[in-house]
Amino acid sequence: MLNISLFCGGRGSASIIREIIQVPDVKLNLLVNAYDNGESTGALRRFIPGYLGPSDFRKNLSYLLELYSPEQYMLSKLINYRLPVDFYGDAVNDFIAYIHDSAGVENVSLGLLDQLQAVKGELKESICMYLKCFFAYYLKNKDKSYDFRNCSLGNLILAGAFIKNNNDFEMATRELMASFRSKINANLINISNGENRFLTALKEDGEFLEDEAKIVGKQSSCKYSEIYLIADQFTKEDIDYINKLEFREKKRFLESKDKEVSLSDTAKNAIENCDIIIYGPGTQFSSLYPSYKTKEIGQVIAHGKAKTKVFIVNINKDNDIASYTAEDLVDTALYYLGDKENDNIITHVLYNKESNFCKEGVKLRGNFATGDNKYKNIEILLGDYEHPNYPGLHSGTKTTNALLDLYEYKKKVIENEIDIYVDLNERSVAVNVMIEEFLEIDWCKHFKTVRLYINNVKLPTLKLPSSIEIYATKNKGFFSEVDVFYDWFWSKKSKYLVTVTGDGEYKLNDIIHSINILNNTTFGAVYGSRNQSRQQFINSLNAAYGESQFLFYLSRFGAFFLGVLCALRFKIVFSDPLSGFRVYSGRILRKNLNTLNPKIKLRTSVELTHYIVRDKIEIAEIPVRYRTFKGFTNVKWRFFRGFRNLIGVFC
Repeated sequence: MLNISLFCGGRGSASIIREIIQVPDVKLNLLVNAYDNGESTGALRRFIPGYLGPSDFRKNLSYLLELYSPEQYMLSKLINYRLPVDFYGDAVNDFIAYIHDSAGVENVSLGLLDQLQAVKGELKESICMYLKCFFAYYLKNKDKSYDFRNCSLGNLILAGAFIKNNNDFEMATRELMASFRSKINANLINISNGENRFLTALKEDGEFLEDEAKIVGKQSSCKYSEIYLIADQFTKEDIDYINKLEFREKKRFLESKDKEVSLSDTAKNAIENCDIIIYGPGTQFSSLYPSYKTKEIGQVIAHGKAKTKVFIVNINKDNDIASYTAEDLVDTALYYLGDKENDNIITHVLYNKESNFCKEGVKLRGNFATGDNKYKNIEILLGDYEHPNYPGLHSGTKTTNALLDLYEYKKKVIENEIDIYVDLNERSVAVNVMIEEFLEIDWCKHFKTVRLYINNVKLPTLKLPSSIEIYATKNKGFFSEVDVFYDWFWSKKSKYLVTVTGDGEYKLNDIIHSINILNNTTFGAVYGSRNQSRQQFINSLNAAYGESQFLFYLSRFGAFFLGVLCALRFKIVFSDPLSGFRVYSGRILRKNLNTLNPKIKLRTSVELTHYIVRDKIEIAEIPVRYRTFKGFTNVKWRFFRGFRNLIGVFC
């Protein structure tokens, strides 16, 4: 399981989040602060004392829903739905009546009713429960004015969960994620211990930005002097007073109001135990830098498990960073993380190289011509990370692939090994050609060590790179690859095993494609199908049995019959159940193949398939390149191997 912790705001990392959660065996922790106090959110926070800013949590929660599920899709629309301008007076009263007993809808907008009615069953009951909690509070505090217009319904749902959980924001978030029943392996974590803080800022030209809404809005192009987290939101009188002060007086006054925020235990645990830390893109001064101000967070990052810590630079300039270069953004992050010189805080920067040439792009201060660059011991990786259709936004696919490549590059140095076993059925005449093809593949790009075992051949004298080992073996029997699988499975000496058996020619380059599938899915094995077309299948049989029409038709019928039997017996359809090209994932098989017994030897490859399927491990079948040659095939070997596999279906 790969653990990733991502510092994010509300929208900047959306495409990256959606891509990461699709990667198998990844647990994603979203680290978010709750200082949002924009217009509707600020009004809600004033209405409920102690309520934290919910908007970024609501937005991220919507990214974690499974949008291919109709229920989850409608839920996503519901929590992001903004209340209409006519939601006041009788409309509010009728809506309260509706969520209690489905009555009184006369004055409620059809759009709002449609959103709520689209969600069914227990999920709707949970949503109504949280709304009841909020509106119970609302009715008790009607002496305080509250304007619902343009408020997200999801913010009211989160407010209800907050009230239900005795004003515990973290518990409210956890409960909502459980209620929404998303199966995505992700956590939404408040960076702080729940301290109620409001964000303000001072720019170097003296401009005072009194709330988060001002920080993301239009402002001077001057750089920021500082951001502050205050315990009580400034009143209009406070703001007027601050604006009359000189710059140094403003700074002293705001520093006196700035309050520390402590790191939550949940956030600390997520940071300490993750494999990758990502400093996401977004509105830096409103969403990201406030999180980095958290007390002692830099020390936790520096001493945590992660070796890959990546800062993703914004593609375009937002209002708050109009005067900032990529290096400025890194410097500011390091400043708030408490380590200006970068002692193991950031290891890499992803920078979209085209941004340096665009008017709105975040520029590089350095004159970098290639991707091999460093700044404060940070590798700056220039690349194409922009979405092809949405300028200014990161491509989730490109960015996530770059992040995972960084991690895999470090990881494979210590653990990525592969064993490849080839049984040419005593046809040693092909060994030199096969080794030549093998050595042309750039294995070092993917693996630390590659071990090739070739059965029943005499190896030529070879000069090999240090990462490649080639051995001759002396295994006997029709299914020597099954014995090899047993040794590999129980020895746990490499991450992958490839077995290539038979008297035809497979292309070893198809191994790389198979490994990519295993890396990016939960399949436990990949089987190569030789039957890419009907004609290819017939040509292969002709080459093998062309001299005997009886064996030709018997083999053709046997392959079809065995496929039908496998479908009936194993409840899985293989186009080529007798394929000799198989790639196994140790990560999946050693975790889930529980019925295999080291004391009971399997006799055929079909029996091995039966065990894999019985333990509910998925097998991928992909087309592979394959040829047979007249005069090369061993008809007897083929016939007995097929016959024993047929018997193995019933074992």
